[in-house]
Amino acid sequence: MMSKPTLLMNVGTAWSATSPLHYTLSLDHKYAHTGVCKENWYLYNLQENTNLFCKPDHRTDKPIEIVDMHNWEILHGFRSLETYKKYYISLWEHVKDDYKAVADFCNINVCLTEKFLSDMKNIIGDFFDIKITMIFRDPIRRLFSSLNHNPIIDEDPIKSIKYCVTGEMETNVHYSKIYRKFCSVFGEEKVHMIVMEELWSDDSKVKDLSDFLDFPITKLHDNAYFPERGTKAFRYKFLKDQWGSDRVDMDEETYNYCLEHMDYVYSDFAKTFGRIPVTWGEYIPTPS
Repeated sequence: MMSKPTLLMNVGTAWSATSPLHYTLSLDHKYAHTGVCKENWYLYNLQENTNLFCKPDHRTDKPIEIVDMHNWEILHGFRSLETYKKYYISLWEHVKDDYKAVADFCNINVCLTEKFLSDMKNIIGDFFDIKITMIFRDPIRRLFSSLNHNPIIDEDPIKSIKYCVTGEMETNVHYSKIYRKFCSVFGEEKVHMIVMEELWSDDSKVKDLSDFLDFPITKLHDNAYFPERGTKAFRYKFLKDQWGSDRVDMDEETYNYCLEHMDYVYSDFAKTFGRIPVTWGEYIPTPS
């Protein structure tokens, strides 16, 4: 019996080096091709009956080598999981001589419900072997980058993050819940959790990813979030979405304030994974 081709879903989280991971797997190694978009929003639009960002990649700094308009029009037909499957089957037939998998790197997929994911697994899984990756960054730093990019209080990231941590937190913060949701649908053996800071500092974590994908990863793409440098992040080509996100730096008082109110996020992570990553929960000043 022939093995199924792989559809890799990376489900975020946003502002956690999903772009460098995407470039690692699609550009540097030719493991997985995402078609014309890193993030096509198709599944979320289908679930919510919306029409957000469903167009060729809106980012202008994407390497042309990984942009492929093949059969993009398929996604503009009747909206359904069958259409989604048809698109990725067509993409697979188009790239299978050069790549080992196709991929959906849409961060908003983190918001898909268990019911929707179960329906997706039943329909897409009859053709593809679905694998799930998720990459997590220190929760406070990730949230601060997000609010630097989209502040919600007076255009001020500091005010915004203090407001957020004392109210209802966004889905991307609840790492353990994200992991458990995808494991409940696809099984633990099909889900691989990555800690951003560990992947870019520990070769054994690169090997773990290689083993999960059954594909050798020999190097990682540049990552402006590692090491953490705030507004002094390196200006890597094609990563303006990273180094352009932090417009102001977080001070130690703000970090500790957030840590006090987000302690449950760290403790829940420790309960689920048996550890808290070394640099998480520690203030890192911006280099002078």
